[in-house]
Amino acid sequence: MKKKKVIYTTITIAILIFSMSNIVFAKYCSNQNITVTTKVARPIIELSKEDESNKIITGTEGVDLILNVSNYKDDKISEVGQNYYLQFYSDDIDMSKVNITVVMDGNNIQIQNSSTKKTLIKAGKKETHKYNIKITSNSNEEIKGNIKAKLVSEQIQPK
Repeated sequence: MKKKKVIYTTITIAILIFSMSNIVFAKYCSNQNITVTTKVARPIIELSKEDESNKIITGTEGVDLILNVSNYKDDKISEVGQNYYLQFYSDDIDMSKVNITVVMDGNNIQIQNSSTKKTLIKAGKKETHKYNIKITSNSNEEIKGNIKAKLVSEQIQPK
């Protein structure tokens, strides 16, 4: 009888321990919430023209323009580097009738499909690229209309 009582008590204690263990382990489970805040880097690239007057393209004389591309505005400097190019277009002039010559910081730049090649402008310090542009007529006739320059840029991935 004593042996039955010991077995019965042991089984009862074992059942109580196993049933209580789920509750005990559940008390020590926890969730962790992690919050991360990031700030998007602002790209800054500006195109400016030194002379605001409208000019007429005549014969072989042509028109001289000076454009500046910079990676800053006021005191804010671009936080990312960018590849960019200038694209020349017109809504009212046949671009095949004009010849565009571009010199950047003393170096001749090739024009293909009315666009310059891609150029890198770095981040972190003020940088300005100066473009001297000469637009002439392919014929001796006067050309009237607007030729526009568009700045197309893309961010580069930091290394």
